[in-house]
Amino acid sequence: MDLSVEGMKNYSFFTDGLPVWEVKAENGSSLSFNSIMFDQNGDNHGYMILRIPAKNLIL
Repeated sequence: MDLSVEGMKNYSFFTDGLPVWEVKAENGSSLSFNSIMFDQNGDNHGYMILRIPAKNLIL
């Protein structure tokens, strides 16, 4: 899967069953996943977190 921000592909990731992973972008941001449980099919469920440095935010 790919996640694009403002038309630019920033993160490519796969949901390959890993319970914890992180992908870092060149601009200092990151996309991570932390599983807190898995279902009867072995699928992970948890929190996906997008971290963006304050300098990249427009207020």
